[in-house]
Amino acid sequence: MHDPPMTSLLEPLSAATNTMVHRLDERFVELGFRTAEYLVLWAVLSRPHASASEIRILLGMRDAAFSNVIARAVARGYLREGRSARDRRSRYLELTWPGRTAVQIARSIHL
Repeated sequence: MHDPPMTSLLEPLSAATNTMVHRLDERFVELGFRTAEYLVLWAVLSRPHASASEIRILLGMRDAAFSNVIARAVARGYLREGRSARDRRSRYLELTWPGRTAVQIARSIHL
């Protein structure tokens, strides 16, 4: 028997992923952010001692997209940026109270 090509197996998975992201985006828009923003905020919440670059790498985001998400979250008051006392080169992210609340609401929608 002949196995189907890998691309034909990945197409339904890719379509399902896109559908899920769009549905999450529709629900998250009520909170004022998109799925990418939710993922970044959730990563900051779940890894409070990780640097911004570690979170970006963990999520597999490009620099520009990650910076855009961070800028929007800071402008909305969901995140604060800071530097570590030990390593001034590293940038750290901290959720604010409104950011923590928004992530908890988004997490309940996600689940």
